[in-house]
Amino acid sequence: MVDAQCSSILVEDQGKIVGIWTERDALALDLSTPESGQSPISRLMSSPVMTIHIDTSIGEAALRFRRENVRHFLVIDESGEHKGIVSQSDVVLNQGIQYYISLRDVKSVFGRKLLILPYTMPASSVILEMQRGNFDAIVIETPDGGHGILTERDVVKLIGSGQPAVTAGELATFPLISIPASTSLYQARKRFVEHIIRHLASAMTTATCWA
Repeated sequence: MVDAQCSSILVEDQGKIVGIWTERDALALDLSTPESGQSPISRLMSSPVMTIHIDTSIGEAALRFRRENVRHFLVIDESGEHKGIVSQSDVVLNQGIQYYISLRDVKSVFGRKLLILPYTMPASSVILEMQRGNFDAIVIETPDGGHGILTERDVVKLIGSGQPAVTAGELATFPLISIPASTSLYQARKRFVEHIIRHLASAMTTATCWA
């Protein structure tokens, strides 16, 4: 997942897709010891996998993501053959320009809780806080007042490294990329694409592209 820069992986058994393991599922893993990364993926995967037809429009896909409260669909054709995975990020980044023009500025889509944790906090404790609060990203604050970001993808990297959990500061990415709250959603989308990121901060409130 880290090498491919993807947010999910399908689990196969004898040619059949039996589950999906995502960055969100990574938060459920106890990372207090390196051995925890040796757990069978079947223990933490989600099953069954939700599917969507390949001819479904982007608008309808967006509605299904919201209605069914999932972040990934397995894409199938008329015969049920697997064609790929579509995520909420894929849908948001491929909305037409009219979609963003019809909306307002970044502050109009605020509404996410914000969690700021210290640089020196153990990563295992940070991951537990992310799981408890259902956060896909949190802000990490350095002793000198600087800010970085720690996301579910960083947790996946830690699992893949096979190393014991470190401090939040060692796992986070610095600096935290931010934009003014008055920025248009269209400009915010451009920042997501230009920096290949899924989170932006504004007035210390995170705005995400649903990833």
